[in-house]
Amino acid sequence: MAEINLLPGELRAKEEKEMAAVHKIPRVVKIEMSQPPKEKKPSFFRRFFGRQNKKPPAAFGADKKSPWPKPESKPLAKPNLPPSRSPWPPKPALAANGNQARNFGASGQPPAAPVLAAPNNQGREKLEDALKSLLEEKKPASAAPAFRPPAVEKKAPLPVKPVKNGRNGEKGKKDRPAVFGVNLLAQAFGGTRDLGLGRKFIISGLAGLTAIILVAGVYFGIVIYQNTVQGDISRAKEQVASLDREIAGLEKEKEEALDLQKRLNLIKDLLAKHVYWTDFFRLLEKYTIDEVYYMNFSMAGKDKLVISAVGKDYKSLAKQFLAFEQAKDFIQTVRIDSASADIDAQKGVYKGVKFNINLEFAPDVFLK
Repeated sequence: MAEINLLPGELRAKEEKEMAAVHKIPRVVKIEMSQPPKEKKPSFFRRFFGRQNKKPPAAFGADKKSPWPKPESKPLAKPNLPPSRSPWPPKPALAANGNQARNFGASGQPPAAPVLAAPNNQGREKLEDALKSLLEEKKPASAAPAFRPPAVEKKAPLPVKPVKNGRNGEKGKKDRPAVFGVNLLAQAFGGTRDLGLGRKFIISGLAGLTAIILVAGVYFGIVIYQNTVQGDISRAKEQVASLDREIAGLEKEKEEALDLQKRLNLIKDLLAKHVYWTDFFRLLEKYTIDEVYYMNFSMAGKDKLVISAVGKDYKSLAKQFLAFEQAKDFIQTVRIDSASADIDAQKGVYKGVKFNINLEFAPDVFLK
């Protein structure tokens, strides 16, 4: 039957485009991957402290061998029986098409009824005779002797001491332990409880006690070592404090010594730069002529001296200039200026000639 689409043309074209786009998308087949389940191993504590189901003990005497010999087994003799015959004749065959053949031969009449023969009981009688003979032949080889347990001497039970009840003061009998235990659980749940749980608790307790003793020993060792180290640190701090005090005292002495050294160096510099005027005056007196005398003098710098002098006349001024020119041992250069005649205005008498002498000394003349 053809599909009928009642959508308009635009929606029909849009639907065809969407169907074509969907057919273009490749089909993704998601295959779920799985791993065989892993059996989780029990933890250490579960294996150590957990309940362990042991297999139920075997039946009494199952693993022990019987002291009496087993009877020998003989193979059964199979009698030779004649082939059995069915008392009923076989049924007639059917046609190939499932319907009974309507053609009853050339005569067209149905066959005659079969004649039933009397049942043959000879085979049955032979089978019963063979079974009787087989049962008579199969007899036990020898009857096993009856098992008799060894005789045990019966001992008289010990007298039970009466036990007083602490609250009422009545005498009672000791509870006898149960001889038989009845387990009504199924064989799958009939595992006996682990009797070594107490031993495990003892072992775990000893292990825990050993660990505690070990930790305590380590702790006390650390405490003793810490006290020793603290004592060494305190002694070292005391030594450092004493050394700091000594260094502080030496620092004061060092400052005083440095101050003294500075003063000595200053005095040494002053003495090295000291001007010895005695030698200067001796040399100045040596090279001064008798007609010239000095009124004052002043230093100009380190090696220059200006002397105000008065001479008898200009001739004596020239002689003094020549004398200083010849004094090369302590005078390097000499210059005379501001020479003027000194005349008394009231009397009109000639007194002499005033002049200034500029001397430049040789280096380190006054430091000797």
